[in-house]
Amino acid sequence: MHKKLSFLLILFLFILSGLYADTELWLSAGFEFGNYLLASSEVTDMEKSHTRALGLDISSYFFWNDDDLGLFINTSVQFPQKQIKTIEGIITPENPVLFDLPLQIALVFGPAFRFRFNDILSMRGGIGLNLSRSSGRFNGTSTDSGLNEDFEAVSYNLGMAIDTGLKFDIYKFLYVEVGNLFSFDFSDHTTLDSGVTVYSDWTESFLMIGIKPYLNIGMTLDF
Repeated sequence: MHKKLSFLLILFLFILSGLYADTELWLSAGFEFGNYLLASSEVTDMEKSHTRALGLDISSYFFWNDDDLGLFINTSVQFPQKQIKTIEGIITPENPVLFDLPLQIALVFGPAFRFRFNDILSMRGGIGLNLSRSSGRFNGTSTDSGLNEDFEAVSYNLGMAIDTGLKFDIYKFLYVEVGNLFSFDFSDHTTLDSGVTVYSDWTESFLMIGIKPYLNIGMTLDF
């Protein structure tokens, strides 16, 4: 789903770029450190968690005809590391996430802007739709069979995100940027599948806030 959507977005932007004589692309990649604050409820249990994750960040900003308004796409791949949980007010110690091969992929896209302080320093940002997919495997007890089963968990989240950052030009087309992506997810659908038992439903009262600072190195491309 995410791969198809990413391909369609990139194709659309390249087609749109061909309609303009002057297109400027800021393309960067680097590392980010994610912090996620989650609150959700299932019937009576209120669960809160704080997850930390390391990952990779890829950012693309498109501007046309030397305009300061454009479009942006941000993609990140993160690997959750640590988690602190609070269930009904009881805080558990900090432990490794109990999933095997935990992975989160996120895609943000929307309108963007830039403000050029001088020939070296610029500020840019954007606001857009945030789509993410989280997956992992774990061993748990089925409420139907009462047996331990190996489950594969897949969650899809929907929300909004704001990206802000500073761009420092270091040599002609090369630059370094620091920034932060703030996400606000308000919808979640989770599927747990062991091959024998399947659970699939929307999460009640879901709210997840993400704070993802990043450091990237990039290239300015004109075409």
